[in-house]
Amino acid sequence: MRGSYFLILELKRDKKIKNWKLRKGFYLYVGSGMKGLENRVLRHLRKRKRKFWHIDYLTSDKDCKPIFVILRLESEKKECKYARKFIEFANGIKGFGCSDCNCYSHLFYFRELNSCVGAVSKVLKDEN
Repeated sequence: MRGSYFLILELKRDKKIKNWKLRKGFYLYVGSGMKGLENRVLRHLRKRKRKFWHIDYLTSDKDCKPIFVILRLESEKKECKYARKFIEFANGIKGFGCSDCNCYSHLFYFRELNSCVGAVSKVLKDEN
């Protein structure tokens, strides 16, 4: 499978992960897997893994809990397009998950889960 994914996480307490200060709350991470989408997402859901991407440092933390994942099957890479839309709805964590592009962020903070889910719904609705 190829496409984009939206990983919704709950961080149970304030944390400093690498250079980022993250507040307790909900986070939305936008990514893609153009060669094995399902394996990419399954990797993010594991606690024990070699830390390679920024998101690995967050998802492997004991206070980080995955809430759910939305997969969007697509033939082209659209994660940056989605990330630019989410900045309208949430605070992006500057530089997180975007070291290989010029996006502001691929990780977005929400105080409440409903706000996070609502933002995903709006972005995906606009895409259809």
